[in-house]
Amino acid sequence: MRSLALLIPLLPLVADAQVDYLTNDPVWRVSAVCNQAGMGGGPCITTDTYNYMLAGDTLIDGLTYQKVARAGTVSTLWTGSQPAPLGCMGTSSYSGSSGPPIRQVGRAFYIWDGDSDELLFDFDLEVGDMLPLTANNYDPLIEVTDLDSIQVNGEWHRVYSVNGGWVQTIVEGIGSDKGLFEPISSVFECGYGLECFGSNGAAVYPGPGPDCTLAMGVDRIGTSEVRISFDGSSAMLHVFMPNATERVPLDVMDAHGRLCVHSQFSGSSAQLDLAALVNGTYLVRIGSHTERLVLARN
Repeated sequence: MRSLALLIPLLPLVADAQVDYLTNDPVWRVSAVCNQAGMGGGPCITTDTYNYMLAGDTLIDGLTYQKVARAGTVSTLWTGSQPAPLGCMGTSSYSGSSGPPIRQVGRAFYIWDGDSDELLFDFDLEVGDMLPLTANNYDPLIEVTDLDSIQVNGEWHRVYSVNGGWVQTIVEGIGSDKGLFEPISSVFECGYGLECFGSNGAAVYPGPGPDCTLAMGVDRIGTSEVRISFDGSSAMLHVFMPNATERVPLDVMDAHGRLCVHSQFSGSSAQLDLAALVNGTYLVRIGSHTERLVLARN
């Protein structure tokens, strides 16, 4: 019994060890379902599924931030009488969008809102504390009701249960159950959800499973027919598209959506030399399919 008593006080110290949140190539995958008519409702429903990825450092007003790139897929559903209008039909992909630059200070996230450094998340709270007003929270009455911890990538992260707003859970270093920049306070036009958080190319929260298998991709239109792989020893990108019947455009973009390499191929496979590109995160677009690539040479 004595040995057990000695161990118990050590447990909070393990959970209190600070983690560098913005390392290991983090990715946030979020889904937003919005009614284009707003609070009044309407028959056109838009689903936007997107990833946030870090895209290198930037210096703003003397402070170092991580740039944030965003890419995803938007689909629309017309629930009114047919035919559907042109503005509410089909699916499209995008890249080159961005979120606000972000930085970590102790146990907090800050963003540059275009004019100033603004708090996004404070992960150093206790039960009974009220969430501070932040870039994504306008409600001063959201209370921390419970505190737990989980392991992510072998590191302990605090998990806060909150009451009084739209969000139910906030995870240290990850964000809320609605996303990273998405609102914590109640909103009516859109519904947000953090589908997965990943690092080093794998989904780690809420964990591997059917709902997280696509977390590391950007857009999966027709992905059953497209496979890519990168050979670090030769800096060669290998593309496999067994059901291709015509010439397909192949673009490699950096994390900001800027075109780095453009090519076309026909047939079931192709190779593309990426030796001219520096190591980093890129987007590979093959026709309507976009996939994230972490380029690292051996």
